[in-house]
Amino acid sequence: MPDPCCPCDATQHPPPPDIPPGLASLPRQWAGFVEYRRAMLAGIPAHPALASWRARGAGDLGVMLLEMWAYVLDVVGFYDARIADESYIRTAKLPLSAQRLVRLLGYRPKPAVSAAATLALVADGADSVVLPPGTAFRSEAFGDEPPQVFEITASTTIWPQRNTWRLAPVRGDVFAGRLLFAQGTARLAVGQVVVLSGAGIRLAARVRTLASERALDGATYVRADLDPPPTALAGTALSDIAIVALTQQASPNPVSPSPSLTAGPTASITLDRVYPQLSTGDVVVVQTAGVLMAATIAAIEIDLVAVPTVTSAAIALRRFAASAVDTSPHPAMPVTRVSLALRAAPPAGWANAFLMRFGSIDGGTPTLPAKTRIAMPDVVPTAALAGPVEPLGAAPGPAAVLAKGTEAEGPKIRGSVSVDAAGNGLLQPASDATPFAPLRTPVDLYGNLVETTRGETVANEILGSADATQAFQSFTLQKKPLTYLLDTASPDHTRAALELRVNGILWQEAPSFFDAGPTDEVYVVRRDPDQTARVIFGDGIRGARPSSGVGNVTATYRFGAGAAKPPAGTITQVARQVKGLRSVFNPLPARGGADAEGAGILRIAAPRSALTLGRAVSLDDFEALARGFPGIVNAAAAWAFDGSLQRASVKIWIIADGGDPSGDLRANLRGNADPQVPIVVTPATPVPIDLRVSLEISGRYDPATVRPAAKAALVDPQSGLLAPANVAIGRPLFRSEITARLLAVPGVLGATVMLAGALAPVAFMPGEGSYPDAAGLLVE
Repeated sequence: MPDPCCPCDATQHPPPPDIPPGLASLPRQWAGFVEYRRAMLAGIPAHPALASWRARGAGDLGVMLLEMWAYVLDVVGFYDARIADESYIRTAKLPLSAQRLVRLLGYRPKPAVSAAATLALVADGADSVVLPPGTAFRSEAFGDEPPQVFEITASTTIWPQRNTWRLAPVRGDVFAGRLLFAQGTARLAVGQVVVLSGAGIRLAARVRTLASERALDGATYVRADLDPPPTALAGTALSDIAIVALTQQASPNPVSPSPSLTAGPTASITLDRVYPQLSTGDVVVVQTAGVLMAATIAAIEIDLVAVPTVTSAAIALRRFAASAVDTSPHPAMPVTRVSLALRAAPPAGWANAFLMRFGSIDGGTPTLPAKTRIAMPDVVPTAALAGPVEPLGAAPGPAAVLAKGTEAEGPKIRGSVSVDAAGNGLLQPASDATPFAPLRTPVDLYGNLVETTRGETVANEILGSADATQAFQSFTLQKKPLTYLLDTASPDHTRAALELRVNGILWQEAPSFFDAGPTDEVYVVRRDPDQTARVIFGDGIRGARPSSGVGNVTATYRFGAGAAKPPAGTITQVARQVKGLRSVFNPLPARGGADAEGAGILRIAAPRSALTLGRAVSLDDFEALARGFPGIVNAAAAWAFDGSLQRASVKIWIIADGGDPSGDLRANLRGNADPQVPIVVTPATPVPIDLRVSLEISGRYDPATVRPAAKAALVDPQSGLLAPANVAIGRPLFRSEITARLLAVPGVLGATVMLAGALAPVAFMPGEGSYPDAAGLLVE
């Protein structure tokens, strides 16, 4: 048959394979029923034995037989495509297939990992309470999750003296110009003259008004308005400001004018009588022509002032417009003369027209309203506890505390609490304590903190009877999933909470039977896709066989693990009562925890782990190890300058699934890298973005279905472009990426991406170590 002029005139069966890279499913089914039927009918002339067969009708038995075979080929082709998908790590859908494939790389899928929680306990009585290992606490149900059990793994002692404290009100110490006093402490009156001193400044003023004022801290204060306002003291430390009120006054002597003001801000004035209550150094106020001048008495002396007299003759002469002054000696009157040290020169002519205010009393201690939010700077270097506080006695002072305001969550503060004999308590945070977000007052401190991990203990479960004649015996744990705890020293960062005994003798878990001898009492743990755990013994060559017995294989283990974890304030039940333990709660949400690696994670994590070869050398190696660490959903690595180290370092930014595993991750990376390479691990910073998407939807589709699907394409926790597990850290977010992801949603014909009310730029840069947070995404 000659070649056709047009390729479309030729029928090729089967078509040549066309499998581009990067597909989620392989197009391995080359043809279906229609194609197979057409190909077989077209191939009839090529078979001489069928040359006389001309029937092509639907009722012909030969055609029916051919169509039945086409059905068989269609079904076989479908299953062939499914088998092909399960043969490659990128396209495998079944967890078991993915696990079998990654075994070729020596990769062990990570199990479900237990979450951890910090609990605050309250003890009864006056003596310490010892909590044995396995003391359990139960959470409330949350979301779609049933209650979870958390246990302590080591003996822990708590003390009633460390149950709880309350931070004393924290007040600022910078005067802002408004004069406030605590209710009942102001000793002032309207119209009274006062003197304010502080920071080398002394001001005189008159109390214009006194009024009650309720502040944001809920307390009522007395506000004193002065004339003139004490604005010159603004910015002065409030603790440095002293206020005195002047309750007495003196007048100038009417017959003995005071000397004129000499050079310099000092003056000598004569008063109208003797004032024995005056002393050198007293603060006084000179009032003249409505001006108040604060001064200090520099010197005091008693002077005699002659008092002129007038005779009766003089009175008579004066009546007739004549004057006769009596020049005989006059009687003398003692008066007080004071020398004043003024801060500034008074106006001219003041000395014979003034009042001098004196007789100072404490006007009260000015204050500020207590802060309604408290952060780390407010408790450094120390913070007072509301007292009196019970002495600690034998309870330790240096230990972390949990601070909790009115919010559901509170921070853990490393430091110490001290109490003196008078019951005055102080919180002293450590010098390197981690800063925390402001807490709304009142703030309580909890000192009996215990670390717990998720998992409920099953004690001495009988797994079965060993048979020494059998190789690789396997026993199944009844409860699932087996609890795995974070262990940075382990190659895969986890260890099973399992103790296996044969005839009461403890055997050791091994990652595999490689390098195990015939007498090594080891076993391996294997997990099925449904997280059922099986323990397997050796064959007597690679690992010892357990000796025969009845019910002689027992296990003590814990079960319960996964990424779901209770939020703050939900672990409130003591699962098994302990004498002296009154109550429990968790001011912080549980942290860490991870689901078992499924096919979706394995197809990424397994190839990356193969590239590291157990060591971190390149940035990709560090990033791969960080992503594989329990509790971390995303990571990015780069060479960056670190201010604390003053040098370039490998910096890893992480997004964690609750809590901050930075310290544990750094320790793990340090064990897998060159010890000379500086490593810094820090949480990535979310940058909230106001992202709005307007869709053009095909008329054939229901918008109520398309819009949720489009939103899921961007923020779905597993597959969303902007989900924390998938978003790029420290890299640009291109508008074209968002548009392409939206256009892939069935029913979407077009999309307009708006950022902060305007058309989104070509690329949005979140900044180094940051990522866009699109939690407020709106799809219209």
